[in-house]
Amino acid sequence: MAVTETETIGYGSRVGSSFKAMGFGALLVLAGIVLLWWNEGRTVHRADTIAEAQDAYVEMDNISTVDPSFAGKLVHATGTATTSETLNDYAFGISVNAIALEREVEYYQWDETKKTETKDNLGGSQTKTTTYDYKKRWCNNPVKDDEFKDEAYRGKNFTLRDYKDEAWTAEVVNFGAYKLSKAQISSIGNAEDYNVELKGEKRQQWNEEVRNKYKKVTGAEGVEVDDAEWVHTAGNVVYFGKDPENPQIGDVRVTFTYVKPTTELSTIAVVSGTTFAAFHTKTGDFIETSVGIRSAGEMFTSAEESNNFIKWLCRLGGFLLIYFGLKNLFGLLVTILKIVPALASIMNFGVGIVCGILAAAISLVVIAIAWFFYRPILSICLLAVAGFLVWVFAFKGKDKLKELANRGKQPAEAPVQQ
Repeated sequence: MAVTETETIGYGSRVGSSFKAMGFGALLVLAGIVLLWWNEGRTVHRADTIAEAQDAYVEMDNISTVDPSFAGKLVHATGTATTSETLNDYAFGISVNAIALEREVEYYQWDETKKTETKDNLGGSQTKTTTYDYKKRWCNNPVKDDEFKDEAYRGKNFTLRDYKDEAWTAEVVNFGAYKLSKAQISSIGNAEDYNVELKGEKRQQWNEEVRNKYKKVTGAEGVEVDDAEWVHTAGNVVYFGKDPENPQIGDVRVTFTYVKPTTELSTIAVVSGTTFAAFHTKTGDFIETSVGIRSAGEMFTSAEESNNFIKWLCRLGGFLLIYFGLKNLFGLLVTILKIVPALASIMNFGVGIVCGILAAAISLVVIAIAWFFYRPILSICLLAVAGFLVWVFAFKGKDKLKELANRGKQPAEAPVQQ
């Protein structure tokens, strides 16, 4: 069930809050400008790094032996990554030969969600209605319910088992005659489900522990509790609870994935002895590792696409920070008119449009100035081209129009009489 709280905020308090919001708005605008400036520099530096790496790399066709001629060079190599290490999750008695092993834990809990609606009143006050709703769902961490708004839901959450998310990675991963660096190993994805098998003795022990925990917390007794199975396995999932198809508060779901000990890999990195390192440039470091056999061209294209994606994501983030910052700065004007809600709505709409235009203009100016700072020669060339085009259209086009106009004023020639 939902619980509703209603609060009325006076006109004076709203005006006072608007003054405070202006300071926060100024910080948001500043943060947006800083983000945009940093992003343009990051984008340019990353593009330069990728371009320099693209010009410097060589193909390493054979990784089966250590070739001294590649020492210190940036290479593109493909092959099979392998490890003989065994990774262990001692809590679950798991030992597996793998490059990586990961445990993810979820808890079935009561969760509180909050939704707030506001209504402006004639005279400038505001009625704020907050609704607290409660639903059962799978959560990444146990939910503390001692501060739930509805007292009826406090003290309802518990967990049958307590585990944390964990990840294990092999220390030594061979790549032909070479060894991958930690950065390369950590970037290997392509995890698959790891099917779990619990030994009968461990399953029996856990079953008893979970049943006793359930009885202690809930006070439940009877055949249904004592005879039920409280530990279940299905593929890569270990489930603590009476019925995986009908989860109850306190149930725990643990999922396992792993990266196989033999995985095809492609990498672009500097050969450093019998391992690899990042390629250092004036504008940054470059090292790429991808699962599967991929050409150097594909990997560089992927790096460029990633750089562009981050660029536009940060540009959008910078624009939004500036936009909402300006909304806070101009919010006082809207709040003053809240005495008449209809007028405030009109003002709010207009302020939204103005802030959008100003945010776009400020963003473009910051980006342009940043390009001047990071790419001065290119920016000057672009401006020169733009200026030339303006001159061509403004002056040459003007002369062409005059010529056409003069032609139109010339009298038509008299027809020749035969």
